[in-house]
Amino acid sequence: MPIPAAVTNVLVRLLNASAQHLGERLGQAFGGKSSKAPFLIEQVKSAPRYWEAQIEYLKRKQARERELLSLYTAKVDSRIALQEQELQDRRELSLLQRELLRDWQAKAIQIKLNEIQMLWHKDAWFYNISLPDTEQILQRQQHRFLLLVSPPIISKYSPDYFHNNRQIELRKVGEFLNQNYPGYKDLRPVEFYSDYFKDAIYDIDVKRLQQILAFVPTAIIYSDISDYEVNWRVGFWGWQNNQVFLLPTLAWNWEKVQEELEACGYGKKESLRTIREVIVAIHKLLAAFLADAYYLYIERNYEPQLFELESE
Repeated sequence: MPIPAAVTNVLVRLLNASAQHLGERLGQAFGGKSSKAPFLIEQVKSAPRYWEAQIEYLKRKQARERELLSLYTAKVDSRIALQEQELQDRRELSLLQRELLRDWQAKAIQIKLNEIQMLWHKDAWFYNISLPDTEQILQRQQHRFLLLVSPPIISKYSPDYFHNNRQIELRKVGEFLNQNYPGYKDLRPVEFYSDYFKDAIYDIDVKRLQQILAFVPTAIIYSDISDYEVNWRVGFWGWQNNQVFLLPTLAWNWEKVQEELEACGYGKKESLRTIREVIVAIHKLLAAFLADAYYLYIERNYEPQLFELESE
């Protein structure tokens, strides 16, 4: 049974508003004056390895452009092959940039690893997160975007249906990212954890975590479900950014949607299942938007994956 237009229209407005807020805040985090990202990227681009690679890329690009002109009326397959070569060259240049950025991070991350035990003993809150996972995140050699999802805060007055299987639901976000933003590939790697936090988190906890992971570009999605609405929150930071950016709360009145679904013929259980599926889907879309935005800010050649996710 299709979801009524009245419901989907509300979701579209919610996601449009969140995209605008995220775009503005991500620009400040990854590319604005308060971020060191532009400085780091310029330092990387002045490195001899990158400079030599850029020169070789430009030579190949000019040769391709000359050949494309001569193939103006030639077979389409030949033109496509040259365009694919261009895309591959641009991707290789992007991968080199990420490798050099990671090299710039390495020394600062090692210092943080040496401090990590002291931070754990200093603040009991850190026992809410996994120390081995944290060390693994910091030691990872591949450059990637880190995305964490916290268990939601669920009101005792909300339906039991929301309390059940919440960790299983969050794993679906990981399956989605592994399919579309796999961490083991170089194109748009996202490292994702749905069980990093042992319990739900708050705004202040995002700022606590940034003390440790300041050198790893990170976004955290966390939420709460009351007896009538869902509130999504997003916290993130960019390269060596001392400021944590928090997205204004995105609120969705699920109770009103349940009434509309039941008025359209949905049973109570079916309407609640649909609402839960939508909650998970919005987690997925927020994750995709954040990942695409991050890679767009650091790489002009990046091609967003979000537009390919037609089913979502």
